[in-house]
Amino acid sequence: MSHCQQFTLSSITSTLSQEFNNKLEDNIEGLWSTEDHVSVAQEQIRWMKARNNVENCIEYGTRYIEAAPILEAMLEYSVMAGGVDGQRYTACAINTCHHSVHGCQLLLNLAEMWLNYFLYPFKRASRIPSEPPSENTTPDSEDPAGCLALAPGNRTDVADRLLQRDGGRCVITKLPSTKSLPPGFRGKASVTESAHFIRRSLCVNKYASSVTWDIVRHYTHMSANTIDEISWWIDEPENGMTLDIGAHRTFDELEWCLIPQEPNTYKIKHFTEVRVFDAPSETVVFVDRSEPPHSIPLPNREFVALHAAVAHVLHMSGAAVVIDEILDHFEDSASAVPGHDSASERDLPARIAATMLLEGKT
Repeated sequence: MSHCQQFTLSSITSTLSQEFNNKLEDNIEGLWSTEDHVSVAQEQIRWMKARNNVENCIEYGTRYIEAAPILEAMLEYSVMAGGVDGQRYTACAINTCHHSVHGCQLLLNLAEMWLNYFLYPFKRASRIPSEPPSENTTPDSEDPAGCLALAPGNRTDVADRLLQRDGGRCVITKLPSTKSLPPGFRGKASVTESAHFIRRSLCVNKYASSVTWDIVRHYTHMSANTIDEISWWIDEPENGMTLDIGAHRTFDELEWCLIPQEPNTYKIKHFTEVRVFDAPSETVVFVDRSEPPHSIPLPNREFVALHAAVAHVLHMSGAAVVIDEILDHFEDSASAVPGHDSASERDLPARIAATMLLEGKT
């Protein structure tokens, strides 16, 4: 007999009730200070941690994840993601559950929603190999809305523009790129690529993942216009940087991130003990080094912060391990792999259902 809330296909395709959302909006607009909301939310998380497994655990096939650490991590890194506004949204969401007669169940539902619609899509996207933009992109079965084809920023020169802006070097290792070496150069150089803070795959079927982008909007406090035009931003300089190929791979896989500090200044944060690159400094300062009269925009702080916050929440909550196990189940076996539409709510339930069948669990 399971001791955790069991996953069902319907649970991931539904969201919290409209009544809950209305109460959440009322709390956000209410008179309580953000500090008071945070204090009560922290108390609720401590209360939930003290509950037994039945009331603090979500089951995914034969794998389990506690709900309280997800809520705690989301609250802990909400300021990193969206400042005080992001923190207020997160705390109010937790407290809206608390004020219901079904408080414990709602907290589980909230944690599950953040896991399924926010953390999972970003973690899934981190496992999809980077694909260079193409000027000939056309709508297909994985892009029915044609959002990638319509994005004016979706062009092949983004890597060149980033390389110009970043001074022909990897912004982390500071080694010159093999793509920009002067004649007769001798010494160490780096094979570089353009890296994205928000992955391209998150914009495929963007309109089928409105819940994901609604969470992003509230958690990061990005403007509605930015969210609506996110496919346009994917291949703009504001969403990228030049990285050594090893640094790029591990950045995509959320093994490290850049934590916003002063304007255009970021601190490197590693989540593993493995280092595939040497950074002469833990601080990265972005400067436009392109030749006048042209100028190339620096990274958008909101995009960098979103990547950093997601990485922190995934690692702190333990969700990264569980999601990786689910994804590894297909990559390490002869099992058929469900579709790669990581931004769609259909991807995770398909994987869970297949995992349960393959493991003989009904």
